[in-house]
Amino acid sequence: MADKPRILLISGNGQVGHALRQVFDAAGYPVSGTWFDVEDDSLIHADVRDRQELESVFKSTRPQVTVINAALTNVDRCEEQPQLAAAINVEGTRNVADLCNAYGSRIVFFSSEYVFDGEAGPYTEDDPVNPINEYGR
Repeated sequence: MADKPRILLISGNGQVGHALRQVFDAAGYPVSGTWFDVEDDSLIHADVRDRQELESVFKSTRPQVTVINAALTNVDRCEEQPQLAAAINVEGTRNVADLCNAYGSRIVFFSSEYVFDGEAGPYTEDDPVNPINEYGR
């Protein structure tokens, strides 16, 4: 039986990250995770906007699969602070994707239905996007 791939959860202590950690742990996958806002001693601090800090995490964990569920998800805050939303949700995601490429890690990215305008659902991955707010953009 082949070894299970090393997994890195970017935002391992949010709602989705916590659930994924439980599933991966129960299945015997070697999992590392990061935290940003809410300190967790079992995880590694990482800000997706800080490429050097992220690279340090990649160097120490050498993930074969990286799951990114880090995002600024407060829709109202994204409207109020579009630069912050873009820094986290766009540039931060780009930083993770670039490091996945550099370290040969597959990436799993969770999107949001907010990329659609809500006019014609249910949607598939192939449907054209038409976001109507900053979070969706």
